[in-house]
Amino acid sequence: MATYIEGEDYKFFVGKQVLTPDDKGHFILTGPDKRKFLLPSGQYSHYNLIYGEMLVCRVDRINCKGEIFLEPLNPFYTEGQYYYFVVRGTDLRTDGFGREVKVAIVKDHFGNENLVEFRGNAPLPGTRMKLLVERISKGRLKLRRDTGIKRGIRMTIGEEYLFEVEKLAKGIDNCDYFVVRDPFGQRHMISKAHYESYGIKAGSKFTGKVIKYRTNGEMVIEPRNPFYNEGAILKMKVTAILKNEIMGTFTVSIRDESGHSHTVEMDVSPEEDQLLCRVIMIRKGKPRLQVL
Repeated sequence: MATYIEGEDYKFFVGKQVLTPDDKGHFILTGPDKRKFLLPSGQYSHYNLIYGEMLVCRVDRINCKGEIFLEPLNPFYTEGQYYYFVVRGTDLRTDGFGREVKVAIVKDHFGNENLVEFRGNAPLPGTRMKLLVERISKGRLKLRRDTGIKRGIRMTIGEEYLFEVEKLAKGIDNCDYFVVRDPFGQRHMISKAHYESYGIKAGSKFTGKVIKYRTNGEMVIEPRNPFYNEGAILKMKVTAILKNEIMGTFTVSIRDESGHSHTVEMDVSPEEDQLLCRVIMIRKGKPRLQVL
């Protein structure tokens, strides 16, 4: 089985559409190594994908279970390029640095609404804004306008720091985030959905690792997991095995000695009722496991 690398582009054959058990539609994509992937058709309905065509996709991310998520090449927009968008209105949100900001609601080429931060006077509905397509993920655009705001102290990638949680706020993407302050007084955001189970809340403190900086200067933080350490080897009990008839693999449900449940994808069904797994990394609050 070939190794796929996050951020790299590959060509995929677009196969038929299927319904998964949750009644959601997916395209079956076949990679250069004949491995099959599912692409949610609802997220890319405006791409007009056609059965039998070759589709260039970026490996957008690989999650804690080793699942690979693909991002097809957008038929109209290119990351890193500027385009004009029509303004529909304005609103208030909290950005990735924990600040309350003004955002414009703009319409893209496909009629979808997107949010982008602005400074100064609010743009009038119907006017156009020239914006940078910073990133495309799940068929949606992440837009940016130069705010002129510069970051202060740049913290070291891979190092851990102590953070304090200030409040809960709604981000520009309409998701809930904790606004956290680093030792130098700079503010950042971490996802409530990913880390609420850690006991993180307003007024609490936690140790977190700097994972990376995004292109707009926002810092990605991974709070120290209270249950797992990278590199640890865990004994897991197999609780269920489900054959993925579409992909030809096995989704294995497992439970660790602390009672936490996980899933791993395997090419063959396990013969024993226990597995040994190594914690390869922890991202977004979840351990990525490798079956030994």
